[in-house]
Amino acid sequence: MGRVVSAFVKHEKNWTLIGKRNPQWSQGFQPIHDKIIIHPGDILAATCRFDSTNKNDPTELESRETDEMCNFFMMYYTDGESSLENPPICEEAANNIIMDEYPNEGISLLPSRSDLEWEHTSHSSNNPFGVEQRMKQEWIDDEYLVIFHRGSRDFDETSIDPIPEFTILVTYQEENQLHLKARYGNSLFYMPHGFAIDQDNFYYTTDVTSLQVTKWEISNEKAGPAWHIQDFVLGKNM
Repeated sequence: MGRVVSAFVKHEKNWTLIGKRNPQWSQGFQPIHDKIIIHPGDILAATCRFDSTNKNDPTELESRETDEMCNFFMMYYTDGESSLENPPICEEAANNIIMDEYPNEGISLLPSRSDLEWEHTSHSSNNPFGVEQRMKQEWIDDEYLVIFHRGSRDFDETSIDPIPEFTILVTYQEENQLHLKARYGNSLFYMPHGFAIDQDNFYYTTDVTSLQVTKWEISNEKAGPAWHIQDFVLGKNM
């Protein structure tokens, strides 16, 4: 039912968009082009627009196939003297501000993207998936195609070990044939999810099972983590 998920920060009287996406699209990193500084007392707010037009039965807020879940994850950092280990939750006054002032831009529908919407699938342990979202891909200088994939893994409640295959493949085309330049990531990932490459050719990956975001540095044909959060720990690492 989710149609739009967005997040804003309110500083003084101004609302600034952090990000906006259609939950029906394949999930991925969305870069922020202008630096956003969050000050003490600012409000961070996110919302999801749902469409229940064709629904006649109640829908639970859970992660199963018949449930609904609409998330917006933000990556941020603080200076050495700050601590957001236990950030304050909005109280009634702030909640009222969000309800009254949340920008319409955050709930307006995005243009249709058929190239992204076909990848949408339920993340359910009852029905193994891995066809529509088996891989993510990015280009390096329009020359190398980098693929982040799930190998032969179909996910269900028994998928508890890391994927043995190399999950990051760097390829190039020559004489209409795809060739392998490098490969990384064997026995490192459990459920490969998001993938991106920045302007400095650092790789960014997310792994749903280990709750991990990792920045990878490629050097001498080897990939090593420039930084990553602690495996299997949710919350204060982000």
